[in-house]
Amino acid sequence: MEPTMELTATEPRRNDDELSPVDQTLLVRLLAMAHRYRSERNVRQATELYWTLADDYPGTPQADAARKVLLELAAGYEREGA
Repeated sequence: MEPTMELTATEPRRNDDELSPVDQTLLVRLLAMAHRYRSERNVRQATELYWTLADDYPGTPQADAARKVLLELAAGYEREGA
């Protein structure tokens, strides 16, 4: 029996092709959760999920989307002088 590799923060994947279907589904759902938190004005939890996606899963479409939202959030804070 071959050992299986689990997706962990210490072993980030580099692109969507390397992810199992379960991992791909997980990333899609995490991004959706982050968007939902943001729309509910729970920015802290949204930001944490966006950072997790951006840092732990580089090269995936979800990480790219998370980085884009983080930049939008940062720009909003700058506009508001925060």
